Amino acid sequence: RYGYHTKYLHLIQKILDFGVSAQVSRINGRRNSFIGTPYWMAPEVIDCDEDPRRSYDYRSDVWSVGITAIEMAEGAPPLCNLQPLEALFVILRESAPKVKSSGWSRKFHDFMEKCMIKNFLFRPTSANMLHHPFVQNIKNEGHVVESLKKHLTGIIKKRQKK
Repeated sequence: RYGYHTKYLHLIQKILDFGVSAQVSRINGRRNSFIGTPYWMAPEVIDCDEDPRRSYDYRSDVWSVGITAIEMAEGAPPLCNLQPLEALFVILRESAPKVKSSGWSRKFHDFMEKCMIKNFLFRPTSANMLHHPFVQNIKNEGHVVESLKKHLTGIIKKRQKK
């Protein structure tokens, strides 16, 4: 928010929440503890709470990137109208969320579909996603920043009207 409002166009911001971070084991690269912010939580993370014998790996972060992309595109994460416990139930049992607007590029929609694969064993890794055409085709960062600025300005204006 600071970078956007102060017009530092070359500021690189990272989206992190170390309050809910966890280290993935180097031995097998998996976790089985339930930790995270409900609306961004991958189904496999929620599943670990229901069955402690299950585990998940770093691909849960790819799901969270998809949720964050939906939030950036629509101004709010999916299911934010639900209570956190209700959201956890829906994430686990319903189909994966999608971007509501069809006004986004096919590459963005494909990127989102890959991020939102419910079975994490079939979800691409973050390294794979970095090679996705949606990410690879970003040649002019200035153009991306201007597009985001225009889009975020629209979202801010909508929120101010409410």
